[in-house]
Amino acid sequence: MAIDSNQRTCTDAEVQVDLGPPAAVRPPPPAQRGAQSMASRWLLPLSVGMMMVAVGVRSSTGFWEGFAFQLARQYLEGLGRLGGGGGVHPTPGLGAQGGEGGARSFYFPLEDLGADGKVLFKKHDVNADGVLSMEEFAPLSRRLLSFNDTIKYERNLTADEEITTVEVKFQPLKIETMSKDFTAKSSGADSLHGLKQWKTPTKLWENFGVRDFLPFIPQQSATVGHVYWIVEGGTERGPSLSSDRYMPPPLDIEAEILVYRLLSLFHPLPFVQMRFSPKGSTAVVRAQNDVFLDIAFRVHAEFQLNLPPYFPFWFTPAQFKGHITIARDSSHLVSFQMFVPTDKRLNVDMEWLNGNSENGNMEVDIGFMPQMELSSTAESLPAVTGEEDRRAEYIAPNASNRREIVWNEEISMEEAERLLEREMYPFKEVTYYNFTDGLNEAARLDRPIHAIALWGCLDDQSC
Repeated sequence: MAIDSNQRTCTDAEVQVDLGPPAAVRPPPPAQRGAQSMASRWLLPLSVGMMMVAVGVRSSTGFWEGFAFQLARQYLEGLGRLGGGGGVHPTPGLGAQGGEGGARSFYFPLEDLGADGKVLFKKHDVNADGVLSMEEFAPLSRRLLSFNDTIKYERNLTADEEITTVEVKFQPLKIETMSKDFTAKSSGADSLHGLKQWKTPTKLWENFGVRDFLPFIPQQSATVGHVYWIVEGGTERGPSLSSDRYMPPPLDIEAEILVYRLLSLFHPLPFVQMRFSPKGSTAVVRAQNDVFLDIAFRVHAEFQLNLPPYFPFWFTPAQFKGHITIARDSSHLVSFQMFVPTDKRLNVDMEWLNGNSENGNMEVDIGFMPQMELSSTAESLPAVTGEEDRRAEYIAPNASNRREIVWNEEISMEEAERLLEREMYPFKEVTYYNFTDGLNEAARLDRPIHAIALWGCLDDQSC
């Protein structure tokens, strides 16, 4: 086969990664590949891993994308100086003009990348020429740069605080409620891989300090009916997140970290700040007395269920509805509950990519989640009492220690939820009726009906 300095055809036996201008190159002799395979299995992942380190420092997207390319280039060039080691074989060649200093290309035995690696490469090799150009590598770079799996939001419980056990109740999505045809065969990696594998929560329970729930308490007015934000929504936090990513951005606000920790009990990759509005978490004081507050809240969040080589899959519950009864000074917690409502036939929106670009490669569906709930098992207790240390122990339910609270002022939970809806969706200032109630109201007022048929709901995130 004739090979010129601008083009080379690769077979399924090898993969070329083009890190610069075209150059005359040659792959390693076949006899050397066996000796290189062991090194390639850890050197290539390590080079990709080094690219992920960049995420730990904040800067502009453009800077880090350039940094990723340069880091990959320099590191792979370093591998070439190992003297025949590794499954990466750089061969310096002449530049396109015939002078020295041309770019290097690198060839990997495709079998050494494994089945997932092969699928990942072919998905990004858009023109199927066996060469991963800079343009084809860019979407993969953005995903790699979104990785930040080293950040853990944990707090050591202290002996002088009260704690509560938050228990997880979880039933996976009913696949049959989706409209997708699962009998159809798809090529390459299954984009629904993460959804199909998500059968159990990350944890069955975890202990929280009562002071962890301080962000739920309003910082200013605690009057009944007062609506406020726990996690600020809208567009105040900058442009919307791309759908072409896997890891959530780093968090530094106490309220966001709390919501993240709670959602992480379901799945390890929650996004506290969603891609689309209405975003955030809002709350309202439902009842109050001199000691306690009862707070209703609503959380909008989503989860990323996939990791490479699978394309991103977004799982967006309609909402998390909840309430918390807590002392005004956050010293004692009576009860906590947070759940995805199940009173509608569909309560989860799903979106996933089937290609390297968000444009034209996005597929959507809606389904039903039978149970996704967090709740405290009992009123909070001292973390340490005498010789008993409860910080790492499950606090069993105890109905006898549930107190009855007399409120000085309160509104119904239904009214509290309406206030939260109006905060999230301003169009809810207008009263909407279901079909039966709408007919009755139209007859009573002698007015025509403006009917809207939807696959889902306008007033939650399942549509």
